[in-house]
Amino acid sequence: MISHSSLKKVRYVFRTVLYLKYKEEQRIFSKKIDKINKDDLISYDDKKKMINNLISQEENLNLIKRFYPISCILCGTRMEDLIFLLDFSGYFCDDCSKMLRKSKSENFKSLNSLC
Repeated sequence: MISHSSLKKVRYVFRTVLYLKYKEEQRIFSKKIDKINKDDLISYDDKKKMINNLISQEENLNLIKRFYPISCILCGTRMEDLIFLLDFSGYFCDDCSKMLRKSKSENFKSLNSLC
């Protein structure tokens, strides 16, 4: 049987591999954008189209990261257990999720006091 701490370590290693792959993809997008910007043979309009396409692909990558339990969206931890908060559309560690829920509750109470 796998102990809780062993399982945490396995999840951390798995999340770290995914996170490093994510960061590598981000670097690739940045290099491609820099290369396009520095190429004097590409017209302004073509550069704009190419860069917008890359930005769109990068945004898709960011969405994928947001909806998979790779790291906490707020603090970035990969070691702690992560939970998906539907109201905030992403994965958060326990501390950050408690803070968000408290903040949401306080904001809701503030709105109710105005009515």
